Amino acid sequence: MYVRYFKKVVFLNILRIFKSIDFTGRIESDNEELRGYEGCYPVSRMLDSLQISEQDSVLDIGCGKGMFLYYAKRYPFRLISGIDLNAQLVSVARRNMSKLSDTRIDVWHCDARTFGAYDKYNIFFINNPFCKEVLCEVVNRIIDSQRQNMRRITVIYQFPYHLDVFAGLGFMIKADDGVNVILERSVVFDDV
Repeated sequence: MYVRYFKKVVFLNILRIFKSIDFTGRIESDNEELRGYEGCYPVSRMLDSLQISEQDSVLDIGCGKGMFLYYAKRYPFRLISGIDLNAQLVSVARRNMSKLSDTRIDVWHCDARTFGAYDKYNIFFINNPFCKEVLCEVVNRIIDSQRQNMRRITVIYQFPYHLDVFAGLGFMIKADDGVNVILERSVVFDDV
């Protein structure tokens, strides 16, 4: 784990110095419902395993400075979006994404509990941005969106401290590399 962390820090500093893209630093939150910001670990292996196509859209819930969006731009997603409650982080994420010149990428300042467009996405990335209670609310909103737009839902959950939330709501583990877990929930006709 320490080697992975060291590689991440080196990579982030290279991006900051040579491309003026800032994913560095840790920002603590004084809101007990939120976890703060540290940036995600590399997710390329997990994304590779999903066989992403132009029909897929991804949403990073609690996107921080947009590091996952940076990784996602390498794949043929139709839409790549991030949402975050912290206006300062959203501003940094938008600045970072503007340097990528990729029209598929959007970043919104909003509360994940009230976000109204979950039905536009079939893949979600979550890097532990909130407490268990807020996570449960957000996952239930994603499931509600599945009723509006029938589709398989895939979640990449980094540092999965609350897997029980997903298990209790019908998600199955498809992959686990020790840092990231891929969860899937197929259409459940009893929910319709």
